[in-house]
Amino acid sequence: MSVSAAQLYDLYLAYFGRPPDPAGMRYYLEGNFQLEDVLRGFSASPESVTLNGSAFGAAQVNAIYQNLFNRDAEPAGLAYWQNEVASGRLTPAAAALGILQGAQNADLASVQNKVTVARAFVEQLD
Repeated sequence: MSVSAAQLYDLYLAYFGRPPDPAGMRYYLEGNFQLEDVLRGFSASPESVTLNGSAFGAAQVNAIYQNLFNRDAEPAGLAYWQNEVASGRLTPAAAALGILQGAQNADLASVQNKVTVARAFVEQLD
């Protein structure tokens, strides 16, 4: 199944901390990319290297938590996500999506608000 616009909004927000640009949205949607392809592409992108460097660790997990929830990761979550990426079970972008998908309560409200703003921003540009 091709990646959806909703998944792209979530992923851009979680991994890059920003809304997608209209050209990026069109690229992924019109190219019929699978979610796994987008996750690999995000993790290997120049923007990812600029933001996260070549290693994924506590700073990157906390940056994702800050992007989504405005807080650092709790110790158990920090260890879990670092281990998932270090073991090769997840790419950094897949970890970001997993963190987002696990949001509950106030964290979920934060994500929903940020996605709403991101959609409004992109629609204004497009």
